[in-house]
Amino acid sequence: GKAKCTQAIPGKPSDYPESFNYNDTSQTLYVGKGEFSPIAPSVYEFEVSGLKVVQSWLKYRMKNGAGK
Repeated sequence: GKAKCTQAIPGKPSDYPESFNYNDTSQTLYVGKGEFSPIAPSVYEFEVSGLKVVQSWLKYRMKNGAGK
C-alpha cells in the first residue's frame, strides 16, 4: 500500500499511545501522537467474522490495551 508514517510514535514505554482515532476525510490514522496516511476507509473498517482487524490489533498495543 501507499500508507506512510507521517509522524512517529514515541518509542519509550512511558510514552506509548493510550488511544487511536481514524479520520476518514483525510484518511489519517492517529495512534497517540503518531500519524499514518493515507489509510483507505476500507482498510480501517476491514472485518473478519465481525472482528474489525485493524482496530482489534491496535487495542492490544495501547499502553493500557486489551488483554493487559
